[in-house]
Amino acid sequence: MLRGGNQILITGGATGIGLELAKLFVADGNQVAICGRDRDRLEAANHSVPQLRTIVADISKEDDRQRLRETMDAELPNLNVLINNAGTLKVCDLTDPAYLLQLQNEIATNFFGPLSLTAICFPDFRLNRARWS
Repeated sequence: MLRGGNQILITGGATGIGLELAKLFVADGNQVAICGRDRDRLEAANHSVPQLRTIVADISKEDDRQRLRETMDAELPNLNVLINNAGTLKVCDLTDPAYLLQLQNEIATNFFGPLSLTAICFPDFRLNRARWS
């Protein structure tokens, strides 16, 4: 587990594993921001853990990733941990013409979005090393 003093961003952090990690990191004295697409879920997470910073962002979208980075620069300028937790999985019918669009959306969320967000944040990670216990 990370000891206190880190600045952490968790994508898909409003529910499930992301939210549970956020709770643990906050309890250990870290500053934590979570992002997700659903404002209501983010507000519920913030209600249960008031110390969380919440940001509505869809990491599959370039504009949202850039806005997320700008928000991190302003609110957590020493960001040193990124947890790419956001993901989606749809059951698709290969005979359905809409399948390719569904697949593109899934790849954008599960692969390209996290890869791009990591690249955007990477320069900070070389400067702001995580403090592991």
